[in-house]
Amino acid sequence: MTKRILEFKLPPGRNERWLKLIWKGHVDLLDRCRLTPSLYQLAAWGWMQRHDPVHPMDPYKGYRPTCAGLEYLLFDENYHLILIKKQYVEAVEKRVMRSVEIEYEEAVADYFYRRSLEGERALPEYPMGLDEASWNEVRNRYVRKGYLCMKEFRASYGHSRDDLVVFGVLRYKDNEHAPVSIRIGEKAKHCLMYSRRWRTVFVRPGMLNNLVSLCHVQVVDLSDQNTELSVWSPESREYPSASH
Repeated sequence: MTKRILEFKLPPGRNERWLKLIWKGHVDLLDRCRLTPSLYQLAAWGWMQRHDPVHPMDPYKGYRPTCAGLEYLLFDENYHLILIKKQYVEAVEKRVMRSVEIEYEEAVADYFYRRSLEGERALPEYPMGLDEASWNEVRNRYVRKGYLCMKEFRASYGHSRDDLVVFGVLRYKDNEHAPVSIRIGEKAKHCLMYSRRWRTVFVRPGMLNNLVSLCHVQVVDLSDQNTELSVWSPESREYPSASH
C-alpha cells in the first residue's frame, strides 16, 4: 500500500470505471453536490484511517476505509476510487445531517452563552428597570450638572467596554454575585463617578479630556532595552512600530 501511494498515479480507465459505479447508484465520496461526509468526519466515525506517507496528488489525502467503513463504503483499490454504497446513501446522508444539526446547536448554544456572560458583565442599558423616557429624564439631570454618561462617551470615542478595561479605566469585579460586575479603575477614579442609585458610571464635570488621555496603552519591545515606549490608541486601530 505504501509503495503504491509513493508511486501514485491515476490508472487508465479510471473515469470509465467511475461512471459505471455512478450509473449503478453508488455515490462518489467527493461529490460535493450531495450531502456527503468529509474525510475527517469519516475518520471520527471510525470508517476511515489515514496512512502515511501521503502523495500530494491523492484525492483522498491518504485516508482509506477501515473494516468498519467497508460496510458502507465501496473501495476500488485498482482504480483508486472510494464511493458510498447505494444501499447506504440515505443512511449516511441522515447521519451527516444529524452531525450538522449537532454542530449548529452547539454553535448557537455557545453564542448565546457568550452573550449571556457579556450581559452579566455589562452595565444595564436603562438602569433599575427604567424605560427609555424615564432614563432620559434622569440622564438629563446629570447632564445639566456637567456629567456625561459613560455609554455616550463610549459611543463618541469608539471605545468598547473591553477597551476601557484594557486601558485600566474600568475593571471587572471578582465577586460574580455582585449586582453590577463593573467597577472604576484606580487610575480613573478622579475622572469617573459611579451612581449606586442608578448603577451607572458618569464622567465627572470638566474631566472629559483627562479621561481621553487615559484611553491608551503603551507598547514596548522587550527585546531591546533602548526601545522607547510608544502609544497605541484604538482611534487608528493600528499598532505603531517601536522607535529606537
